Amino acid sequence: MNDKQRIKLMGTWWPDACDAQKWDAGNREFRIAKIGELIGRDIQSCTELTNADFDKLVPALKLLARPDSLSAARATVDSDEAGQRRRYLHFINQHFDSGMQEIVYDVSRKTTTDPDELTTPRLSLVVQRYQSWARKVKRERLDRELAEIPF
Repeated sequence: MNDKQRIKLMGTWWPDACDAQKWDAGNREFRIAKIGELIGRDIQSCTELTNADFDKLVPALKLLARPDSLSAARATVDSDEAGQRRRYLHFINQHFDSGMQEIVYDVSRKTTTDPDELTTPRLSLVVQRYQSWARKVKRERLDRELAEIPF
């Protein structure tokens, strides 16, 4: 879990869940115990939370904050894959250009250029292919620069 995630967790999601459930948001021992219960393992501190833990915890806290929310309930069911899917889509959107668009089109078996329409395993393949392509481009650029250096 990175700093941005920790700030959002402690500043928004945990207090919202505590307000809805009538818990004391400032009780550290209770917070550690409850978070451990929600992720399914004992922890001593929130600094021990991994990305996988975070992906389980956030939907559970959102559901506790809004127990009447159907989307929050649905997110708790498929949170492991949803977290990985979010990371893939974030990476793809950060690097989306014509090269990425071609990779998405190729991986989708030439049916779409929209990454949101791909399954999580296909998104994983898009990311892997893009990283391979980027390494190749970087090597080619370095080779060109080395060829231009007079010896």
